Amino acid sequence: MNGPKTFFLNRRVELVRLHSLLQSRKSALVHGPAGMGKTVLLQQIAAARSPREPHLILALADREPGRWLRGVVLGLLSQHSPPRLMKALSLGETPSALDAQRAVVRQSARALRRLLSESLEGGHYALGLDPTYFLSRASYELLRDLTRTTGTPLIFSAHSGYMDDIGYAAKFALPREQRIALGSLPADEMAVLFDKEVRQFSRAPANLEAFREHALNYAKGNPGTLLGLLRLAGQQRYWAGESLKIHLLTVDFNLPRASREAH
Repeated sequence: MNGPKTFFLNRRVELVRLHSLLQSRKSALVHGPAGMGKTVLLQQIAAARSPREPHLILALADREPGRWLRGVVLGLLSQHSPPRLMKALSLGETPSALDAQRAVVRQSARALRRLLSESLEGGHYALGLDPTYFLSRASYELLRDLTRTTGTPLIFSAHSGYMDDIGYAAKFALPREQRIALGSLPADEMAVLFDKEVRQFSRAPANLEAFREHALNYAKGNPGTLLGLLRLAGQQRYWAGESLKIHLLTVDFNLPRASREAH
């Protein structure tokens, strides 16, 4: 069995708003429950950049500034290879990923901070922190100084804008117009997503309509939940002959989620 491999959400309104903010060199907070497509939205923005907006570099938010700096510099090298940065790290025109990693690891956090600041000058880039969990004060101060000295916009991806979720990132205090909430998808769009993804199965289950109704009701507009069910449904152990074992599928899907929430 082959499960779904693609994930594209129809978030036209949110895409337009985020593009507009980036073109204005403004920071933003994209927030919503797990599975709503925050990462996918940022990936779409990075892949469909307007010539008038900065390149979006995605990196994990990290409580440890040195580790975050290494991640962002490696992201810059892998996606854009700025000549100035390449020269500073003594890298050739087409370094391997391993060579780039070794060159970055050899640098101190202080040196990486200077190199990153120099690379960000000119407004050519935006930094996407995905996901943003509880950001430390040291990481906040690093980001604050980078944005002040280079004018680089920040795109935070988080469950919410509250201190409990994003820590010191809340101190950026982005106004309402720079906050983009991802809510549940409408029922018709969820149905389209289901139909598109289930076509990638090697065969349709005999109880497809029952599974379709159950999955859409269970997901309640959350595309990540829907896709999670579909990925499990692609495994042979959830099949009995030509039909899906829908109840067992749902029970097994709940187990890892309940475990995550308990911790």
